[in-house]
Formats: sequence, C-alpha cells, structure tokens
Amino acid sequence: MARVEKCRSETMTSTSDNTARLPVGVLIPTRDAMQYLRQHLDAMQPWLASVDEIVVVDGFSKDGTIGFLREHLRHPRVRFFLHPPGLYASWNFGLRQLRAEFAYVSTVGDTITADGLHTLLATAKKFTSDAVLSPPRFVSPDGKPADDRWPIHDWIESERITTAAELSGVRAFLLSAANAPRGILGSSAGNLYRTATMRARPFPTEFGHAGDTAWALANALETRLAVCPEAMSTFLVHATQHSRPSDDGPPLRDRLLALAVEKATRFASPAVVQWLADFQNAIRASADADRRYRAMRRPMLPWFLRASTRAGRAEKQTRRATLREIAAQARRIQ
Repeated sequence: MARVEKCRSETMTSTSDNTARLPVGVLIPTRDAMQYLRQHLDAMQPWLASVDEIVVVDGFSKDGTIGFLREHLRHPRVRFFLHPPGLYASWNFGLRQLRAEFAYVSTVGDTITADGLHTLLATAKKFTSDAVLSPPRFVSPDGKPADDRWPIHDWIESERITTAAELSGVRAFLLSAANAPRGILGSSAGNLYRTATMRARPFPTEFGHAGDTAWALANALETRLAVCPEAMSTFLVHATQHSRPSDDGPPLRDRLLALAVEKATRFASPAVVQWLADFQNAIRASADADRRYRAMRRPMLPWFLRASTRAGRAEKQTRRATLREIAAQARRIQ
C-alpha cells in the first residue's frame, strides 16, 4: 500500500500560483538518489517554474533523498509520495497522481533543456500525440560524453528525419519488436506523454527494465505517436538499482514477442502478423544453430580442423544473417 505524504504546496512561495504555466506535470521517481540529486535539481531550474506541478514518488530511500527534496525542491504545486520499490510500478503510481494534461518523467541524473520541453509540448499539440519521442545524448557519471546508440538513433538516421513528425504506429510497433528487448521509446527523459493515455495504458510491470518496450508493443497500434529528431535530453549511463527483469518463464525477448503477436493478431495487418511469425522462426533457427555449433566444439581442438565443426559454424553464420535480414524487413512494412 502506497503511503501519501503531505503536500507542501501551501508552504512554497518561489513561484506565484497566478503564473501562466505549461500544461505539464513532472514526475520525479527516486530511490537512494542522493549521489546525483543536487546536480539534477540544478539542471531542472531553467524550466522548473514553468511547469504546472511536480509529483515525487520515492521508493523508501535510506540516504536522505526525500528529506533533501523536501528542503530544496521549490515549486508551489509539489506533492510527495512513498511507494514500494519497483521501477514501472512506481512510475505508474506517480502518473496516476498527475493532474496536468501532459506528463514528463524526470529520472534523476537524466536532464532536458527548457527549449526541449517546449519543443516536445509543441509537437504533442501539433499532432495530438499520446507520446512524443526524442533521442538522448549519453553522458558518463563524470559528465563526459559516453558512447552508446539506441534503436531510436538508428531509425531517425535511416529515415533521414530532420523535423518533428508523426510516427506511424505500425512502424513503432515493428521497430520495437525487431529490436526487442530494446525498444523505440529510448529514454523517457526525452519523451512527453499525454497523462490521460498513461493512466489508461500504464507501463507493463512484468517485463523488468523492458517495460517501455512492452508499452510500445502493447499500445503503438492504438495510439498517436510523434518524434522530434533533435537530442534535447541527456541520459546518464550508470548501473541502476531498480527491479531487474524476471528470470521466470521464457526469455525476455520471447515474452515480448508473444505480447507482440497477441496485439498484432487483433490490430495489425496480415503482413505484420506474417513478419512476426517469420522473425520468431528465424530467432529459433539461429539459436538452434548456435547450440549445435557449441556442442560440436571440443576443448584443445580448433574449430577449423574438423569438417563438421566448419559446417556448423557456417550454418550459425547463415542463420544469423537471415535473422538480420528479416529484422531489417520491419522497416519496409507499411
């Protein structure tokens, strides 16, 4: 049972309640976040006074996180809640508390510019979007650029998207399936969501850290999405302490694709359903070839000295190439 903490709005005076604000509610989910919290609040300052409300959901931190926020987070409409630890369960709870038209998730360590927040909002209004996505820049804990690349970066580059645009639900669905367990949503620190949509369609909680991918698979075919190609946010590359994906049942990708098949059967064209079947078959064939090749190899004997092992290695490479080719076909299905 979540415990509601007393709202501090009556004591905040840094921003007048009469100030015109963006129709954006900000969710700050925390758990033992003191290491990055001071820098995070500093990064929020350029846009903090312009948003309508702040909701903090803390997972029973033991390092002083909630006390620090109560003292230093200044906004006339801020509310604090405690909720049992759990990444997307806490997010869903916080999103249900928001009253503003749009929701932004400000995960500690990940930042967005004031212009970026305005751009996401303008895009959401222009396209009547349920979610607006944008690619992040990656930074290391010392603030230096970090090397990484996500499906959203590859997709924007391959499609040569240079301005804000609507994103086909079928395209978002297929790209999420083809890249599972990674997905097209990228980092929520670079996204904006319609609050009513997230209340009606919360993040799935049974897929561990892939809840955002699961959300895209579960909802892309029935919602309106848009994308901004500019990198307006940063994503902190570090080990998290949130709930891990469950090890129970089939592997994570298999469970995500089962969800995709369920949704495609109901809402997608026969071409999408057929692609999913081909993709799953290719995954199984590639995994089987990998297992056969590993079973053929023997300690102290190079693979190339045995004809059977050479054949097994060739089959493994062929199956992997086929899998990559079928995954790439997702970009061409309408």
